[in-house]
Amino acid sequence: MEQLEQPRHNALPWNHRSERRFDIGSNLRSELKDSSDFGRGFYTTTNLVQAQSFASRRARHRQKNAAVVKFVVSRDELSRLESLWFVRAASDTEDFWNLVRACVEGGESNRGATGWYDLVVGPVSGGYRNRRVWENYDQISFHTPKAFLVLDNSKKVRL
Repeated sequence: MEQLEQPRHNALPWNHRSERRFDIGSNLRSELKDSSDFGRGFYTTTNLVQAQSFASRRARHRQKNAAVVKFVVSRDELSRLESLWFVRAASDTEDFWNLVRACVEGGESNRGATGWYDLVVGPVSGGYRNRRVWENYDQISFHTPKAFLVLDNSKKVRL
C-alpha cells in the first residue's frame, strides 16, 4: 500500500498527549463556513507555508492556538473516494469557476441530486468574480462522512 505524505492545515483543537481521532465530521458543524471555494468541508493543502499561514490566521480569529498537522493518507483509500480534480484554473476554465461561484454564493455542490463529491482538489481562488487564483497554492477538501473517515483513520503528526 503506497502512502501519501502531505502537510495539511488544521486549526482544530489538538490533544498533545496522543494521536487520537480528530472526529473531523463533528467538528465541521461548528468550525467551518459554507462559503469556501468548494463548499462546506475540511480543507487541507500540500503547501506547508500556506498551511502555517492559514492555521495562524484562523486560530488568531478564533483566539485559539494554531496547529499544522500532517496526515499520512493511503493512496488506496483516497482512490475509493468519489473525487473531482482541477489541475489548473485559467480565466476560461468554466467548470472550475462555476463550482466556486455556486459554493461561495449558495453553499451548494453545484452537482444536483447526487450531492457532494467526497473529495475536491484544485487551486485556491482569489475571487471568482475576477477569476483569479493564488499562485502556488492548492486545496484538497473533504466533504462527506466517507471522506472524513479516511482522515480520521490516517496517521497524524503535528508539525
